[in-house]
Amino acid sequence: MEYKIKALHIAKSPCWPPYGLVVEYADGRQLWDCDCAAGTEADVLAAAKQEYPRRKVRMWDHPKHYSKR
Repeated sequence: MEYKIKALHIAKSPCWPPYGLVVEYADGRQLWDCDCAAGTEADVLAAAKQEYPRRKVRMWDHPKHYSKR
């Protein structure tokens, strides 16, 4: 079964590494992508570009960022 990705969100974690990526799926699930977790936002964005080359990451100021719900 293929799961459709709805959006990618930059995220902050209370543990190490402090930054990561939340993958939001069309079915409503929001999962932490461990492969994109890193020590800086720039490193997360670089990993996301490799892992999800056709997707943009929603940053903190995006009106639909998961933290604004």
